[in-house]
Amino acid sequence: MRGEPAKSCTAHFCFLIRQDLNGLKGRIKNLTDKKREINLEVSEKKLGVLERISFQLLPEKEKSLDINVIFPDAIQYKLFTTINEQGKTIYSASFPVNVTYTPISLELLKPIYRNSIYSTQKIDSLLLSIRLGLKEEEIKELKQEVLISDTDGRLIKKVVTEPKISQNLKIEIPDLKTGEYKITGRLTAKGKTMYEASIPLYKLLPAKSNEVYIDENLNLIFNGKPMMPLIWWGGSPAEEIAKTKADGIAVVAGSRAGEFLDEAHKSNQLGVVGIFAGNDRKKYLEGKDLLTEEAITVITERINSIKDHPALLYYYLEDKPEDRNVGQKILKQTYELIKELDPYHPVLITNDSVNGVKTYIDCADMFFPDPYIHFLLDGSTKKPMSFIVLFLKEIRDAGKNKKFIGVTLQAFDYAKIYVLSPPYSTRDERGPSFIEERCMNYLAMVYGAKGFHYYVYGKRDPNHWAAVNIPDLRVGMPYLIKEKKSLEKVVLHGKDASEKIKFDDKRIEASAKILDGKFYLIAVNTAGEVVNPEIKVPENIKKLKVISEKRTIEPKNGKFQDRFDAYDVHLYTDNLSHNDAIYLGEVEEEIKKEGGWYRYSIKK
Repeated sequence: MRGEPAKSCTAHFCFLIRQDLNGLKGRIKNLTDKKREINLEVSEKKLGVLERISFQLLPEKEKSLDINVIFPDAIQYKLFTTINEQGKTIYSASFPVNVTYTPISLELLKPIYRNSIYSTQKIDSLLLSIRLGLKEEEIKELKQEVLISDTDGRLIKKVVTEPKISQNLKIEIPDLKTGEYKITGRLTAKGKTMYEASIPLYKLLPAKSNEVYIDENLNLIFNGKPMMPLIWWGGSPAEEIAKTKADGIAVVAGSRAGEFLDEAHKSNQLGVVGIFAGNDRKKYLEGKDLLTEEAITVITERINSIKDHPALLYYYLEDKPEDRNVGQKILKQTYELIKELDPYHPVLITNDSVNGVKTYIDCADMFFPDPYIHFLLDGSTKKPMSFIVLFLKEIRDAGKNKKFIGVTLQAFDYAKIYVLSPPYSTRDERGPSFIEERCMNYLAMVYGAKGFHYYVYGKRDPNHWAAVNIPDLRVGMPYLIKEKKSLEKVVLHGKDASEKIKFDDKRIEASAKILDGKFYLIAVNTAGEVVNPEIKVPENIKKLKVISEKRTIEPKNGKFQDRFDAYDVHLYTDNLSHNDAIYLGEVEEEIKKEGGWYRYSIKK
């Protein structure tokens, strides 16, 4: 839907506002020398109030408006405006918003990320999704045009096609100069424009420091190269965490973000930075609908102070907002502000509920939920391993295959983390064994995870809950990180071949890839017991190497059977020359030497 713009200028303020497919957008400026309290309300006499927002506007300041509201019918609505000073109303008015139906929508599928082409991104064609809200008989007499133009209105490209209810259109483009462009979809009849819609396209300058974006394969691209980020939450000095060979460290640094990034950089670590520490969150986000001018100023200053730092990888927007009274509306506004300030670094959210992923899906580029399993002393778990899968499927589905899929995995001991919080409901828990940690990692990988956060490395203290004090993780995680890094190219560049495999036991989760003509299979036992499945692979495969295990298997007519102990992972490939990064036998020996389990046995 789209309506005519409403414009008004008074002695108090000036605004221009237009309705689009997602609600109302525009700008408002305070023309006075005093702080004003602005209230906007969208309503209709039968439907009542559809949306209401309030905010403060400092003297002579201007603000972007983005009011998310669904207009159910193509009728006239009202925008009521009230201006207060110290609680007293000094001005009020209402304006009509005429909504008409626009039956065409556009969405970029290439480039998929922020409608932007980055300097290291070689794109000679766009992939545009066009959807029409018309019936087949209504489009018979129509023609469809797609135009690309610059900000001066100069036409760059024009494509004329037959309209369809739904289509993906490939459009060849020249090498664009840096700047902003507009893609317009238009339906015409006898040369007259009947309906149209447009979306922006940006060609960005080279970044002053790191250029980080997400490509059409949902890979994270760091300075032109795909990477699978393996990130520790902190707690120890950066130089100690760096010894695990992870890519970086995450902390909620707040105003100290620059200092943290300096320390990470000294140890050749990348940084994931949360700009709102606890007190900031309470002050600026919790229980709020919209950002205050003070919050906008704080965010702007912090982003501008670190956005060109050589250690910055991406921003950590919020941790479990569904549990902290931080609403979708204010997080989306914060996300949009960060995107505007820094187009070169993605923004992430961590959720601890599947519904939370869905609720906040439009508030970030990347999602790293934390589906903790809660490992118990008796060898069982509070949550099944399949709990992880629910979250990753929701990122894929709610994000419409446009959001980066990551995961935050348990790397700590719940029994110790809550030891000071009676009634000690977690005293029967423990940290994960190496085999259980490896299971979580590869299960997430099977379901599309291409980024991994580990909570938490922590400080060396036998009473502390973190990974550094758990032998299975202190010793095992560097090996696991090394193994995963050796498979990074397979995960990020391999062509999906999962339709070529089959297991006769549903407790095994698996995915397959083909890279450079070689077959790779990740198979995960999600059960806490032994499983002996029959496995079907392509019949042309005569011999498989089991990565990290120093053994081979010879399928017969495309079939073989293998033993999976509780939570085992087996990695198979017909690339017999694959160079193993680790040997699990050595990992087991070293963990046990340090007093760990490697494979957890039931504790009586």
